[in-house]
Amino acid sequence: NKALAAWQAEMLDEALQAFEYAKNKGYNKKALYDYAISVAAQAQKNDVVYALAAEGYKYYGKEDPKFIQLIINGYIESQNYEQANTMLDEAIATEPGNAVYLKGVICESQKDNEAALDFYKKATELDATLASAHYNYGRKLCEKAYSISDISAELSQAEYNKVRAEQIDPLLKLAAEQLEKAFQLDEENQRDALRYLRNVYYNLGDDENLKRVELM
Repeated sequence: NKALAAWQAEMLDEALQAFEYAKNKGYNKKALYDYAISVAAQAQKNDVVYALAAEGYKYYGKEDPKFIQLIINGYIESQNYEQANTMLDEAIATEPGNAVYLKGVICESQKDNEAALDFYKKATELDATLASAHYNYGRKLCEKAYSISDISAELSQAEYNKVRAEQIDPLLKLAAEQLEKAFQLDEENQRDALRYLRNVYYNLGDDENLKRVELM
């Protein structure tokens, strides 16, 4: 309670100290880690965020994927991809969708976009309710479609139209499905999906859906 009061008063360091004191006294309920991580993030103390996530993961890792996501973010930030992959391999047995999705995050951090696309796709198949996987799969499909369009810019109009019909538009239509799903699953945290959807429907010439998304 002292930590929460300090947080409300914007006394972030004091709040973190009080959370630490409570932990040392044996208080390790999930709420403590949730609140302490939020305070550390607000204080821009990423090292504290990752340390708290590692502790919370021991107790609540199977209950809440947030902890492993934060730990992996820490590994990615330090470019410790080997440790990140090792941890994810261990987690796949208990939370396959989330772990495979995070494999995609690692591949994207390493600029391996095709592998990232494959992992995001697999994550949506393993856990159809994982909004972040649908969003990132849709996002990478958009990026692939736009890349093909850029590469094909020097083609004749007839050749470009063929590429568009056979490669670009199918990717954009699949991207739209994934981005719509992401937003449906988590409207609060997946609003970036609307920005991508607007571009997708604009490029597809789908005025009806474009207007719908713009209103949203």
